[in-house]
This record gives sequence, C-alpha cells and structure tokens, in this order.
Amino acid sequence: MVDTFRTSDYGQAAFFLARGFKLEGTERSGHDLIFHFQSSPALLDAISQYSSNAPIPCRDFFHALRKTKGLIRKDTENTDGKPRR
Repeated sequence: MVDTFRTSDYGQAAFFLARGFKLEGTERSGHDLIFHFQSSPALLDAISQYSSNAPIPCRDFFHALRKTKGLIRKDTENTDGKPRR
C-alpha cells in the first residue's frame, strides 16, 4: 500500500499541484476537505519548501489555487464523506 500525505491546507495543496505533484483524491472531514498526495522523498522536500516560503512561479500557483478552491466548492455540493478520485 502506498503512503498518502494528507492536508486540509488548500494553499499547501495548491503549492504541491503547482510543483507538479498529482492529487490522488480528496475526502471530507467535518467542515474541511482533505487533499491526498502520494508520499515520496520529493513531496517531503516540497513540504519543507512550502514551510520555508520557497519561491514559486506566480501564475502556476494561481492556477493551482483556483483548482483547489474549485474542488472545495464542488465538495460543498456533495457532503456524503466518501473519498473522491
């Protein structure tokens, strides 16, 4: 089984998407939408980069942020709590 990194921080999820990491799925947890990414050494490095405010191309981040917000909006229409792929 592949380890999964989960985050409810949509800014962090957008950072990972802008860095080219694939979103494995989402799930609802209370009022939050949890974003799932496959764990890897590269993702662990990206977590560190995000925490240290590493630079990222603005347009890439903007588009990824728009995508994460869209997923949150879409999820508010479906609140059954089942994982989405």
